[in-house]
Amino acid sequence: MKIRLYGSILILKNNKVLLLHHPAKYKNLNKEHNSDIWSLPIDEINNESIEESAIKQVKKEINLDISNIEIFDADDEFSDNVHLVNLYIHAKKINGEINIENNDSIDQYEWFKLESLPDNISKLSEKAVKVYKIKRDDWYEKIKEKYDL
Repeated sequence: MKIRLYGSILILKNNKVLLLHHPAKYKNLNKEHNSDIWSLPIDEINNESIEESAIKQVKKEINLDISNIEIFDADDEFSDNVHLVNLYIHAKKINGEINIENNDSIDQYEWFKLESLPDNISKLSEKAVKVYKIKRDDWYEKIKEKYDL
């Protein structure tokens, strides 16, 4: 069984998450896609570190520089004799301006409130955002208890 490793990259600014819109027909990860969908930047990780892959993919897709990369969760599934492993990655620092002009698989981007995601978000991206919110809220509750806030 083949194992494929992916990274879904969460980029936040002012408590909003960056989502990329893929038009009805586009090609990504060497596959043809037929859906009108929003997603996080995602990349298949091959022959490089997770951090290198995330930095390279975001730069390639939207011309944004990211750093201070942290894996905050992971999950997996099985499909067609392939074990798919997805890492949820938070890019804590961003620099530069987003540019999607040279990317045929993305026709727009938008910063969405974490509580107001679009209906047509990919299931994987929606799960990543939900897991992030749960972990963030759990951390906040622990801090509140510790410091009696």
